[in-house]
Amino acid sequence: MHTLLKKFCGQYFVRFYEIYTTLDEGAALGLCGLNEEEKKELAPILDEITSSRYSADDLKKLWNSSPADVHFGDGEEVRMIFRRARQSLG
Repeated sequence: MHTLLKKFCGQYFVRFYEIYTTLDEGAALGLCGLNEEEKKELAPILDEITSSRYSADDLKKLWNSSPADVHFGDGEEVRMIFRRARQSLG
């Protein structure tokens, strides 16, 4: 897993969704620990992993192997977080 993706995922803690209640807020959580240069470098990584090359199961496995303290049961939820984060980067 790419270092920046680890850093992004590492921002997520158990029950984060109780504080960050919208998808936009949830996506912003992953980006909050990155500086502007890291965000620019992360954008093509997010493009790649949200492409059709990766199944929902692939994304679930990727997320669950990350340093995140919370795990998703559905890879499509992971895809939504990654896509929203990518959209917010412009």
